[in-house]
Amino acid sequence: MTYIWNRADRVPTKLMPNVLHESFVKWEKNQLEKITKDTTEQRKQKIYNRIKKQKSNLTDAVVKFNRE
Repeated sequence: MTYIWNRADRVPTKLMPNVLHESFVKWEKNQLEKITKDTTEQRKQKIYNRIKKQKSNLTDAVVKFNRE
């Protein structure tokens, strides 16, 4: 799956970085909603790791945008 923060170069400059942050927050909330009381620890860890990796990608995209 491709997320907008992984394709930040395609986002109009006037929308940056707000649109990335808004999209990430919405995506993260959706991911966390997948965790219920019945979710296994292994599945929880997988979700948390995905969030951590994508948060790092978001940070990289924002830093790259700020350098330009």
